[in-house]
Amino acid sequence: MDRTLSSNASSPGLKLQQVIEGWSRYIVPFTSNADISGELPGGLAGLIAMVLHNTTRSGRTETGLSHPAVSMHIKRLEDLWPTIWIWIKKLYARFSRVREQLRDVSGPGCRPFDDPGLTRDRNCYDIVVGSLLFFLGLHSERNVSTNGFIDLVKGTEGVLQMLATCWIDEARDDRAVMGFASSTLHHPSMSHASPDIEQLIVAGCSAGNVEAAKLALVRIRLNLLRLQWQSGFDMREVYQNLLRDCGYVQNAMRHPESPLCNALRADSNFVACFIDVMVYLLEPPHTTPPPQLFGTAAITIEVYMTTASPKAIRQTLEHPFFDVIERVILIHYTPQEKARLQNFNTSCSNIIAKICQSSLYQPILIKIRQNMPSVDRLIEKTAGKLPGQLLDLKSQSEILLRVHEQYKQDGPPIFCCGNKQCRLTDANTVLYRCTGCKLTLYCSEECQKRDWTELHRVLCNSMQSTERIAGSTLRHVAFLPRSSPDLRWLAYLITRDLLKSPFLLPSQTDSAGYLTSMLVMDYRSQERPKKFLVPLSSQSQSAEGGATITESWGSALQRSLRHRISGHDAAHHPETVAVLVTWPLASPSRTGHFTALLTYPSLKSPAVADDIHVTWIVSHYTYAKKSGPGEPMIGSRIAT
Repeated sequence: MDRTLSSNASSPGLKLQQVIEGWSRYIVPFTSNADISGELPGGLAGLIAMVLHNTTRSGRTETGLSHPAVSMHIKRLEDLWPTIWIWIKKLYARFSRVREQLRDVSGPGCRPFDDPGLTRDRNCYDIVVGSLLFFLGLHSERNVSTNGFIDLVKGTEGVLQMLATCWIDEARDDRAVMGFASSTLHHPSMSHASPDIEQLIVAGCSAGNVEAAKLALVRIRLNLLRLQWQSGFDMREVYQNLLRDCGYVQNAMRHPESPLCNALRADSNFVACFIDVMVYLLEPPHTTPPPQLFGTAAITIEVYMTTASPKAIRQTLEHPFFDVIERVILIHYTPQEKARLQNFNTSCSNIIAKICQSSLYQPILIKIRQNMPSVDRLIEKTAGKLPGQLLDLKSQSEILLRVHEQYKQDGPPIFCCGNKQCRLTDANTVLYRCTGCKLTLYCSEECQKRDWTELHRVLCNSMQSTERIAGSTLRHVAFLPRSSPDLRWLAYLITRDLLKSPFLLPSQTDSAGYLTSMLVMDYRSQERPKKFLVPLSSQSQSAEGGATITESWGSALQRSLRHRISGHDAAHHPETVAVLVTWPLASPSRTGHFTALLTYPSLKSPAVADDIHVTWIVSHYTYAKKSGPGEPMIGSRIAT
């Protein structure tokens, strides 16, 4: 057998033929006649691992079963498969027993180990996983000659389960002694088996897809951290495994049908993971890491931003995103390597555009202010499309930051009780949110019950109905801000911009004396906002800027536009108006909608902020909630 393994065959096909002869002549008879039920000795394990390695490689690089040197021997491999599978299981069991020994000499605080025996056992694990993937068709084309053998291996009990277990155990191994050989199961040539393996991975996690999603991110972190604890790696292999695991997460994010998609979207450490990847790659021992790794990390963050809440953008700003861009620019890449940074540059440009688009969100605006020194440095150093996006971010943010400083001095506008006959506002009492719509405010249960009977029943049900419809179609769209601080900031923007154009306030009424139109403020436009009027009477009115008024909303709004006191002096004959706000989301193809119900003294145009009182601000697009029967109760107080 040693002579077979050391043979200098002139061609890969002849080499594989000799290895197959070795299986048939030596290993098959030994398997049948010897007692192999006990622990596999190290010497025998090394020999079998070497035979497996030569069977699946035989001097070839990234070739599969369809390679001419292999396909001519497919029938003999089919005959040998039962024996090969026995020894794969034996090798895997041996590695499972020595894994704790490897862990004892690897990890934080340990010097990289160089024990030959332990190194051999670790390499043996790579061979086991690589062999399974090879026999399942990795790097192979499915054709008449390979289909039968691939199906035989795939249908063998325990094969897919072993790969799923390897993937899980690699991620749970916080000292990374196993490496990440199973990352290759995400290769496109494995598409016939990887969905089944993914289902087994989810089933093998106690917390299901949530744990599987966390493990997918943990694998990425550990792949880089293990370089600090172990030695003797082929860096190309490390980068390839990292690229595959990053690509797997990115692919899961792009496909909502993936069992990991929603769990990844909800993971609060998602952005941090991929920014950390880029930070690690910028530190020793990495001198010129593959440019495509930076591109993959940036694209993955961009995909996450498009499908997650504004928290994703805030997470990006809480980590050294702009500093990473600056440091990547300074890497001494060749012209060819710099060309491969195109995906990174494009995605960073798109991410910056999303940050700029979302600068209206108060938490994001505050984070932008903290990042402005880094933005200024980048403007000086970058070329191409990035400087333009950075300048837009700087100019638009500076305008909003000045407004925000004024907001901190002025305070938010006055919010009033939702009962149209009540004079109380948040200036003189505590207001509580309706537990149904979560947005209309009341000073007491008495006011809430009175308004429920007179009006709010229709409006509240309409809000929740809209949420259910929108929730089923906008599952990939960012949440609109609904916290009290965010709504107070939004109310300040609306009233501030309304005071600039009081002549645009609706004035036409129907025969009953009710207003027939509403003001639209489009904050996606360059004007921020563009203002125009739309009628309330249309059953499905699509206004410029993407604002849509459905029949149920139109009816509910018209009922809301009746005379109400809302904290004003009754002698001033308060006027009630509705303002529809179109709001930018992380996805450029989507628009968020708010409707604000405002009152002001009708005997004079509103001139100062205190002239305008806010009854409620309704988010049209949000995830659906089940509405319980009967009357909602007063819930949490609105924060000041």
